Amino acid sequence: MSVWPTGWIRPMAGLLLAAMLLGGCETADTARDVVRVRGAQASDQTLSDAVWVVCKLTPIGAIERRYGMTIETAASYRRFCHGDGEANVVSPE
Repeated sequence: MSVWPTGWIRPMAGLLLAAMLLGGCETADTARDVVRVRGAQASDQTLSDAVWVVCKLTPIGAIERRYGMTIETAASYRRFCHGDGEANVVSPE
């Protein structure tokens, strides 16, 4: 689900290191900015994918076993996946 191919880190690190050695401080600043932005984008996408898996892909039986044991855990799941805490998807028995 990630937007980045799995083998991009080592080649990118090598290119950035070569650019920093050849280009000086300005290139290093640019390289850091690229890594910061791309890293943030990858982290945001990973978090989005994880939320989707928990809230949309996980079977309801697993959700009920994990979050349906107490009022607090059921409310946490509802807030996390539905935002309002009012959706009654999971409730304690």
